[in-house]
Amino acid sequence: MLLAGWLTVDNTMPVVSAPINTAQILRSGNTSTSTVQSTKTGNIYLVKNGEAATTQAQIDAAVSANKAFLGKSNATANTPYTITLTAGLIDGVYDLVAVDTVDHVSAIVAGWLTVAVDYTSANIGTLKYVPGGTFQRDATPANISTVSTFRMSQYEITQGQFTSVTGLPNPSYFPGVGNNGPVERVNWYHALVFCNKLSINEGFTPAYTISGSTNPANWGSIPTTTNNSTWDAATCNWNANGYRLPTESEWHWTAMGATDNSGKAFAGSTGSNLVDNYVWYDFNSNNTTHTVGSKLPNELGIYDMSGNVMEYCWDWYTLLPSGGLVNYHGATSGTWMVDANGTFHVICGGSWCYASSYAAVSNRFAYSYSAGYDQGFRVVRP
Repeated sequence: MLLAGWLTVDNTMPVVSAPINTAQILRSGNTSTSTVQSTKTGNIYLVKNGEAATTQAQIDAAVSANKAFLGKSNATANTPYTITLTAGLIDGVYDLVAVDTVDHVSAIVAGWLTVAVDYTSANIGTLKYVPGGTFQRDATPANISTVSTFRMSQYEITQGQFTSVTGLPNPSYFPGVGNNGPVERVNWYHALVFCNKLSINEGFTPAYTISGSTNPANWGSIPTTTNNSTWDAATCNWNANGYRLPTESEWHWTAMGATDNSGKAFAGSTGSNLVDNYVWYDFNSNNTTHTVGSKLPNELGIYDMSGNVMEYCWDWYTLLPSGGLVNYHGATSGTWMVDANGTFHVICGGSWCYASSYAAVSNRFAYSYSAGYDQGFRVVRP
């Protein structure tokens, strides 16, 4: 005797859902909650984008590697649950995933969470996570720049940090501001020395090579009276995990707060807030630099991107190519702008001695070997 229809096998995949527009960035030390649910009974996870997650075993492995997070176990079908998200995961983009009781896996809400992990240096403090992204770099719609994720020092490099890391005398014109004032009267060469010495100090792979060496002790004296062709031939290992100067694209993207808005009047501008709350410039500086971080930060929590001192970038000062640029590292030489001072590198951000208009995030300026009292820098690393 045949019992028709005795067994029904449900091979449908679970569908996991969350409120619209709940995709978010979760920063170090923060927590957040969100309501999620699945169409079938089972577990709900956050799995790092790109991780193998087609079986429960693969997801369990991702959890063990700190690349997945169990949001809710034994979730009842079609029942909303509030899950608490923590920033204890490896940084990156995570998908919302549901697994039912018969091991059907469905990654439906892709890219739902970005975990942003800052880095803390024993020597220079916090480097803030800067998410990758794409922006229009000027008035031409086709001129699009894309940068990958990196971390940037929350503050301009200070006088105390510079002398401690490099072992050099304080070069600053304003030593009276103190150890927490931005280092200035430095040039691009000084910045390369600082970056590699800091990398070596912290056990990272140095980014810069001069004359076949990554050790600044082998580079000789820092040129301060003329451009130096040997130092100008410095190369950057873009795969190194050590410190380096930001590229011009990275600097502008950060100054914009990782938003596609190159028209900002200053870093942190909303179009209605006051420049004086964010920027040290000629009108409010009293003709001096000031302690780093004494104005308000931009959207990423980074201070003094506009004002106080201008900041060196890695790039040579040249006419930028047209069209799309992805992780653009600049030209190989600075042949576009040459005068009696030699060739030039890009410097950005405005300073204590210039009008507030110089603080616009799209501005780019050119400096050579000269080490002026409004020239400083900050650093980045992966």
